[in-house]
Amino acid sequence: MRVDEKRDIKRKLNVINYAKQIGNVKRSHRTDKQEFYQFLDYSDDVNLKEKIKEWENFYNFNRPHKSHGGLTPYEIFRAKMNIDIQSQPKSEV
Repeated sequence: MRVDEKRDIKRKLNVINYAKQIGNVKRSHRTDKQEFYQFLDYSDDVNLKEKIKEWENFYNFNRPHKSHGGLTPYEIFRAKMNIDIQSQPKSEV
């Protein structure tokens, strides 16, 4: 585990050639391609950083995930942390 001294952030690196991590990364890239990148129109001046931020917000807070039984990653996180999800407003996208 590495520590970013400036930001006091601990970082855990992926294990090289670890099949489960590779599969998760590939699946994430496929989802991004199918549900995000194909809908961008590059003909005008697109603020890609802003669009990616919106997509990540939607993906984590509003989009149900089959692997989580129809819950969002945020709902799974809150449940693991034993925090009442009902009292928290959903993120607006």
